[in-house]
Amino acid sequence: MKANRIFAAFASATVALILVGIWLGRAPTERPPETGPEGQTELTGNLTPAVKPIEPRLVPAPRATTAVTTTVATANPPPVALLTNWDEHIENILHLDEAEKVVARRLLALLPQLPEEGRVEAIQHAVNLLDDEDYAPLQSVLTDVQQPAEVLDELIADLLNRKTSVMLPALLEVAKLPEHPNAEEARDYLELYLDENYENDWPFWERKLKEWLDANPD
Repeated sequence: MKANRIFAAFASATVALILVGIWLGRAPTERPPETGPEGQTELTGNLTPAVKPIEPRLVPAPRATTAVTTTVATANPPPVALLTNWDEHIENILHLDEAEKVVARRLLALLPQLPEEGRVEAIQHAVNLLDDEDYAPLQSVLTDVQQPAEVLDELIADLLNRKTSVMLPALLEVAKLPEHPNAEEARDYLELYLDENYENDWPFWERKLKEWLDANPD
C-alpha cells in the first residue's frame, strides 16, 4: 500500500516536470495589437517610427562673372601736342588747290594743335576765306570760351563787319555766355540795335531780335 503511494507521487512529479519543460520550450506567441475605439489599431510597445534620411541640398556653384571695365570720360581730355613748325602747316594749307571754304575749314581744324600766336594767324586767314553764307564754322569758334581772348577779339571784329542777319544772332549767342570775355560787349551792341536791354530774358531777346530783323532785312 505504501509502495503504491510512493509510485503515484513519483509519477505525478514526473508529469509535472514534463509539462514545465514543454512550456519552457514553446516560442512566445505574438500579442495581437489591441484595437482602440472605432476599430482603430492601438500601437503598443516601444515603437520607433522610421525616419526618412534628409537628402543634402545641392547648392549651385556661383556663376562665373566677367569683370566689366567702365571707361569714364575725364572732364579735361589730355592736352594735344602743339606743332612747333605751325607756320609751315598754315602755309601748306593756304596753298592747297581747293575751294576757299574748304581751306578755311582745314585751318579751323588745325586750331587745337596751334599755340596762341598760330591760332590768331589761322583765324585771320579763315575770316577772309568764309563769306556770310558759310559763317557757321566761325561761330562755333566764337562761342568756344576756351579760345584765347585775342582769337575771340579777332572774331568779334570780323563779325561787326558782316550783315546784320549774321551779326546780331551771333552776338546774342555770345551774350548768353556769362563766362565769355566778350559777353558784355555783345549785349551792348544788341541794345544799340534794339534800343532796349532785356537783361537775362533770352527768349524775349530772341523774339525782339526776330521782329527787328523782319522789319530791317539785309
